[in-house]
Amino acid sequence: LYFISVLIFSVFIGIPITSIIALFSLIGLAVSLSIQNLLGNIMSGITLLILKPFKIGDYIETDEGGNVSKIGLFYTEITTWDNKKVFIPNEKIMASKLTNFTAEPIRRVDVRFNAGYEFDIEEVKNALRDAVESVPLLLDEPKPTIGIAEYAGSAVIYDVRAWTQTDDYFDARY
Repeated sequence: LYFISVLIFSVFIGIPITSIIALFSLIGLAVSLSIQNLLGNIMSGITLLILKPFKIGDYIETDEGGNVSKIGLFYTEITTWDNKKVFIPNEKIMASKLTNFTAEPIRRVDVRFNAGYEFDIEEVKNALRDAVESVPLLLDEPKPTIGIAEYAGSAVIYDVRAWTQTDDYFDARY
């Protein structure tokens, strides 16, 4: 309001204000361009805090995967499996594909096995079914799936897909 009052007074006493307005417009443009990324990160941070696609402790993956240790206005901090801290700008998280591996209570474990052509397919499937049933961390429901993925050059490749609690995923897988 003061600025506009000064401009009106300047016009009233005969001072040309077009160059002053052009100068302030240029300064405003420069300032807005310089804080564009900052404002984008802040807005993305607010969006993350409102929508909550993940929470602290979740394992997420964008360009890099890790456990979320902090969600801020400017960046999200994750801790990788090898204990590195990675700071990802919130604008980048909002603009890229985000996978939250711990959002659901159960998770599917996918494992591939090879068996030579000399082995009977049903015997291999039964052996794999017995192996799945011997792992106590794997769930009975949904039922595990065992099937032939492909006939490779030197072996038949089998897919085993079984379900486990999300917290038990890596123990069940290995």
